[in-house]
Amino acid sequence: LMPYWKELASALRHWSEYHTSPYCKSLDIFIRYIEMPQAVFDILRPAFERSRIKFLFLDNNRHTGDMAEFVEKVLQTNYSISKLGFGTTNFTGEDMKTVCGAIESRNAGDHFIKSLGLENCFEGGID
Repeated sequence: LMPYWKELASALRHWSEYHTSPYCKSLDIFIRYIEMPQAVFDILRPAFERSRIKFLFLDNNRHTGDMAEFVEKVLQTNYSISKLGFGTTNFTGEDMKTVCGAIESRNAGDHFIKSLGLENCFEGGID
């Protein structure tokens, strides 16, 4: 699947640079039900850091540590993202600290994350 991830990254960069319009200024990205190891995040990260993404939703990925690190790096550089969501992802406490720290840092810098959605992300609930 690596060629497809590379194609997605290329398409995001291209669209953000050449195809935004007054009617469609940003993208909502939903990646669901597909395994994303570190190599995939490495391919996507540069595009996600530069693309005009408003909402990022990641669902059902077993590589939670890699995902948390990816989100942290993307939020540090892409200030267009204002909504973030995760579904069916069993985060560890450390993973959530990473994600929450990235959000806190963004909000302190006056580039707010206005919405955070967590659905089925903690086995047995939140401590």
